[in-house]
Amino acid sequence: MSAPLAELHRVIAPGGLLLAMVPLDLGRAETYEDASVTTPAAREREFWQHDHVRLYAPDIEQRIRDAGFAVEVVRPRPAFGEEAISRYALRADDWVFLGRRPAIRQPRGANA
Repeated sequence: MSAPLAELHRVIAPGGLLLAMVPLDLGRAETYEDASVTTPAAREREFWQHDHVRLYAPDIEQRIRDAGFAVEVVRPRPAFGEEAISRYALRADDWVFLGRRPAIRQPRGANA
């Protein structure tokens, strides 16, 4: 499990939401990580941004799920339409990951 996602799960309140938008390489099956890539120029080349340490692939959905969230993937174009995409300067082909931390269930009779 990803340590950053586990920490997000820890700090988000039960029933709370995680909204994750990341650079996503749809040409890969698995997230690319390489700890030997350390310079800003090399990180920009490998991870598309100088301050990133990985380049996510669609497997991020499972990574979020593995951290304990229920996951919904929202695609802006079909979900919001062209007008909203333009108005809010969204990238039409991005994937938005919504993770919900499960609410704490009360034991039966706890509210009686």
